[in-house]
Amino acid sequence: MCVTNPISLVGAILNAMVLAAMLSDPTKLLCLRMDKIILLLNMTSLLFALFLVFVENLGQMWYNSAWFSSFQGAGQCFLVILLFALNMLLAIERYMFMRFPRRMRNDYLFVCLGFIVICGGIVLWLFTTSPTFDGVNPINELQYTIWLFGFAGALIISITISVTMYTLSYLHIVKLIAVSTNASQAVKTKAQQLQKRSLISCMVMSSSLLICYAPEAIFQVIAANVNLSETGTLVANVITDIFLASDSAVTALLILYFRAHVRSRFWKMFGFGIVGQNWILNDDDEFMELVGVSGSSGNS
Repeated sequence: MCVTNPISLVGAILNAMVLAAMLSDPTKLLCLRMDKIILLLNMTSLLFALFLVFVENLGQMWYNSAWFSSFQGAGQCFLVILLFALNMLLAIERYMFMRFPRRMRNDYLFVCLGFIVICGGIVLWLFTTSPTFDGVNPINELQYTIWLFGFAGALIISITISVTMYTLSYLHIVKLIAVSTNASQAVKTKAQQLQKRSLISCMVMSSSLLICYAPEAIFQVIAANVNLSETGTLVANVITDIFLASDSAVTALLILYFRAHVRSRFWKMFGFGIVGQNWILNDDDEFMELVGVSGSSGNS
């Protein structure tokens, strides 16, 4: 809906600015595999925002076009799958980086890739075998049922894995602080501050997907079981579309909040002076320094 265009446009602009900041100094800002995953997440979020803006506007021209509605539905679903998979991958990579900073594992990369390929294949089948009226979900009963359970299932899997990984990351930090008995009081105080920030980080990152995508999943489940009025459906669609469109802006802001090097470069590039320059290290890097482990060993 056109009401989401300004939100998507803001998300696209923010992600484009973050992307420019990250690519301005790749040696420093893309040195870790985690940074590269964040870059992919940023690029996908930018593409998702642009897709929503241009497809929604073009949809007004080809409102009755079956092929365009199918393209819109398939494209939007596939980009959402990518966002789910990259959020999962980022949560897993962050935990692995903190748990095994001197060793890299690739098995979970292939699992996430398999998740994308399987879900992408299902999406392609759904929208090539069933028409769609709204450019969101197929209308044939079988395809719609698979789409509904697939979307809800993918969201639940993504949130569950993300919450689990961020929780394990936080517990690992707590454990490392507890066993660091030889540290000075200043170091312990700083470590406790990082522990609190890490808890906040875990809560925010884990809840972002839930806030942006759960309303759509809940609405689709209700709509499949309850006969909603035309007005009720319209209002619900507007609300869920706003939450979906907000994900791009939320992603860009979270990258700036949690990746201090990117934030520092962002301020410099776009004329914000020295705002944020006191926070040079990322929380993960700063914690690794406190416990005497170099994060650079996790580079790829």
